[in-house]
Amino acid sequence: MSLAAIVVLTGITLVMIIQSNRGERRKASESNVEEETVTEISMEITTFQVGEGWGYDIFIDGKVYIHQPMIPAVQGISEFETEAKARKTAEFVVDKIKRNIIPPTVSYKELDSLGIFN
Repeated sequence: MSLAAIVVLTGITLVMIIQSNRGERRKASESNVEEETVTEISMEITTFQVGEGWGYDIFIDGKVYIHQPMIPAVQGISEFETEAKARKTAEFVVDKIKRNIIPPTVSYKELDSLGIFN
């Protein structure tokens, strides 16, 4: 599966999750349940070794949401050089998700500003 297809599928999945959460918020307000208890989601990052490098997973409510075995926005297959760089990128993506930037795509320029290529 190509990187573009993975990015598109990831974006579609995230949109579906957000739409589902919006429906839950409406139901919560209709039943006088506090929104915070319904909309809180748990996000977790794990890193893993891939060949000579590293990748990351982002879990939402215990389910794999993003499985990223390579550096996004880079042509070809290229793993993260270090575990720290994989984690830093995953944290950046989680921040985008929390700010409702959907899909949480990452550009080469953003990765460069994070120091991923140094």
